[in-house]
Amino acid sequence: MKYFKSFPKITYNGLESVDMSVRFKVVGALMKNHNAYYNYYWQDSDRIDVIASKYYGNPDLAWLVMLSGEIFDWICDLPLSSNDFYDYMARKYPEYDIDTLKATVYSYHDITGTTIDKLTHDALDELDRSSTSVYQYEHDLNESKRHIKLISKSLVSDIVKEFDGRLQEIKNVRRLSNYDTRN
Repeated sequence: MKYFKSFPKITYNGLESVDMSVRFKVVGALMKNHNAYYNYYWQDSDRIDVIASKYYGNPDLAWLVMLSGEIFDWICDLPLSSNDFYDYMARKYPEYDIDTLKATVYSYHDITGTTIDKLTHDALDELDRSSTSVYQYEHDLNESKRHIKLISKSLVSDIVKEFDGRLQEIKNVRRLSNYDTRN
């Protein structure tokens, strides 16, 4: 099932388009049940449709990978490959090389991990303080995007059925209220 294929359509300035105001979210309680999802670690070679094909056996379920993985922006919410990460760092920090970024402090921390200012940091004993470099901050942020949850295969048919039902409800309400829909 293609995600936007069943969505209601609207006409805007004479052009027909998918109604992007329709949103779905996988229920948080479902994702708290450890039997309802599979932890997945995003590889450099992965794409959303590839994961859907590998895990669900259907690349058209890429939308389910995005919903269950809480990937709302396919550009900013996905991890960069190693090569893309270095390119990103070069674009974001053009005046610095990687070694300089590894030596440049992004934030200071006390022994509990709480962010503190440099003056407080410098006043603490060496064992009671730490710092994070710009490179480490960016790297950790990118790596945190690699851990996603995928809805269990056993729940897919129920979720697709509910998804279709909710879309039909939206279309029916819009028809009753004379909202301009095409499907």
